[in-house]
Amino acid sequence: MLIYSGQMARAASTPLVIDETAVSLAVDRMTVEVVRALAGAGIPAILLKGPAILDQLYDPGEHRPYVDCDLLIPAAAEPAVADVLRQLGFAPGAGFGVPDPGVANEHEWHRGVDHVDLHGSLLGIGAPAESVWPILAADAPWMRVAGQPVRVLGPGALALLLALHAAADGPSGEKPLEDLRRGLARLGDTAWREAAELAQALDALPAFGAGLGLLPEGAQRLARLGVDPGYDVAIALRARAAPPIAHSLERIRRERTLRGKLRRIARGLAPTPTYMRRWSALAARGSAGLVLAYLWRPVWLVIQIAPGLRAWRRARRAEARRRR
Repeated sequence: MLIYSGQMARAASTPLVIDETAVSLAVDRMTVEVVRALAGAGIPAILLKGPAILDQLYDPGEHRPYVDCDLLIPAAAEPAVADVLRQLGFAPGAGFGVPDPGVANEHEWHRGVDHVDLHGSLLGIGAPAESVWPILAADAPWMRVAGQPVRVLGPGALALLLALHAAADGPSGEKPLEDLRRGLARLGDTAWREAAELAQALDALPAFGAGLGLLPEGAQRLARLGVDPGYDVAIALRARAAPPIAHSLERIRRERTLRGKLRRIARGLAPTPTYMRRWSALAARGSAGLVLAYLWRPVWLVIQIAPGLRAWRRARRAEARRRR
């Protein structure tokens, strides 16, 4: 069992770090509460980030703040997990469009300042969600969080997570890139070989390669592994922080029917009010703001279409070159 020494031993003396450490300690206590309640209902869970990353990639005295709890759960257990969270006083956050692959349908759960994110899979994994838990949980060790045992990812699965997280956030994701940089330096060859094998088993090689490719040392690691990660337009767009329109164009292209394509287009032109309130701070201010946001959206789309189309075409050309 890994032993977690606790955030307080890592805190620096500045007020900001002390405040962030207090928040992280509160998250640890909430995490233990949720994991114990799930265990009581016979539902396993794995802590993905927070203290799990801090303990394995950061030295005592170093600081990595976190404000929420990310849990990997068996995909089939999502309804039962939702029941447990509701019993604990959590409520699901408002939906925001169509859930991304790799997250639960009701992904964000809130209870005051407490925040839990549920994952039935990981973004970048193409395999069916029901196959993810048996593979990633196979060698999940235990560590102590707030004095209680909690399961975390093993070294190979953690290396995979670091690459997928970096690919999901792209070059602007400072924390995922720093975590990946540390993982490349601290997790050994065995872990990264296992990560590549897991990526292949879970149809996640394109995202694995895209994440590693964001850092020079990651690209070098990928070359040493001798892995051809392939190419996926949607993943490449996300890893390059492409404009939102580029992602929408790719989603429309992937729809198999004309009806599906038209539905995607209509949803982009006139999203639901819930989507608009998440998309625009103005829309969240009230009815008048919502109307103004709807009036602004066509103008925004016109502004975004040219850079989005260019980014999408570049990604499509890159895909075509790889297929030759």
